[in-house]
Amino acid sequence: MLAGAIVLLMLFTLLPAGCSGGDYYRNYLEEQAGFTLPGNTSSEKHFTGSDLAFTSHYTIPPESVYAFAGEAGLTVVQPDGWDPIQFVEELPSPWNLIPEQGSFLYGAGSSGWNSWDIILNAKTGDLWSTVYYTDASGDPAE
Repeated sequence: MLAGAIVLLMLFTLLPAGCSGGDYYRNYLEEQAGFTLPGNTSSEKHFTGSDLAFTSHYTIPPESVYAFAGEAGLTVVQPDGWDPIQFVEELPSPWNLIPEQGSFLYGAGSSGWNSWDIILNAKTGDLWSTVYYTDASGDPAE
């Protein structure tokens, strides 16, 4: 009985942290996009109120921006078909707005059934991304 109560307590304690914490979204973005965010990346905020995608904000330290941008294949030119980051307005303030002007680097791609868009402000290290899941009918995200 006591062992069962301990297991339940552990499940209720650990599950919410694993499901709502930034690690799931960060790991999924890195897996799908094929890059790794620098270890000292911070300010992880996420919006997940959609079954089709999730949007995230990260802050990359200034000294890591260009190394990361090179690894991630980001460019100063918006990729063909690049779509503005979806659901950014749903993130908590002040991460819910991408400035109209800035020194931006862009990326987009797909991996298997998922696609993603990313924008990085090279001066501030602010990075926004959206990963699009497969749609409800099982077709790849476009």
